[in-house]
Amino acid sequence: MARSGLPEAALLRTAFIRGSVPPILATTPPHGSGGGSGSPSACSPSRLSAELGFFLGDRDVPVLGFPDWETLPYDVFSPLPELVSERLLTLHRLPELRRGVLVVPVPTLLQRLPPRAYVDGNSLVLEVGDRLDLDATRRRLERAGYQCVSQVIAHGEYAVRGSLLDIFPMGSSEPYRIDLFDEEVETISLLDPLTGEILRKLPRVTIYPKSHYVTPRPTLQQAVKGIKAELKIRLEELHAANKLLEAQRLEQRTIFD
Repeated sequence: MARSGLPEAALLRTAFIRGSVPPILATTPPHGSGGGSGSPSACSPSRLSAELGFFLGDRDVPVLGFPDWETLPYDVFSPLPELVSERLLTLHRLPELRRGVLVVPVPTLLQRLPPRAYVDGNSLVLEVGDRLDLDATRRRLERAGYQCVSQVIAHGEYAVRGSLLDIFPMGSSEPYRIDLFDEEVETISLLDPLTGEILRKLPRVTIYPKSHYVTPRPTLQQAVKGIKAELKIRLEELHAANKLLEAQRLEQRTIFD
């Protein structure tokens, strides 16, 4: 199915409507193998997803994308937040998918994924009328990898101003504003990140973790403790060998880098 045109899409749509077809996995070639210019190739996941959505033309037949990281293992930069957001949204929806199409690049099929318990356990579902402890929610968001900022403009950020909680959750194209009355969620609104304008009211919002892997604080503390212990041993060895410059460089790079 990894090609454009999709003359069989009408047959697929009919089969989906009749309920005779389970979810389908559609694979595409590795990123960049389509050749040509910078426009999406005929086999790119984004183009295939768009064509499937157009030809199927049914909201009851979802087309989910699970994009590749588009980075190498040792790149100095992280994957785009939009890619991480789409992957987390798909991981959350996939267990409940009864019919539809999942579009995945072939190399992505070989990657390890977080367990379902991690995605569900670090997700937060809020509805109008729910009780919300703001301080506890802040701690939970930070454990899930979110960053507290003065103004929310990017995925994985949140801001607290009085009884207002602005958050740009993964899996969403716009941020949300949660208005509290005491500890009760009074309204949930879709927010324009540039103007702050309220776009529309919503009954609920699902907040996914910021990334596939969030290291718990006790694990980080244990890792730091091990690094300090190993650094002490290496510094003693370098000082004993009268390699003072190497010892100074190692200590500075370990502490400041």
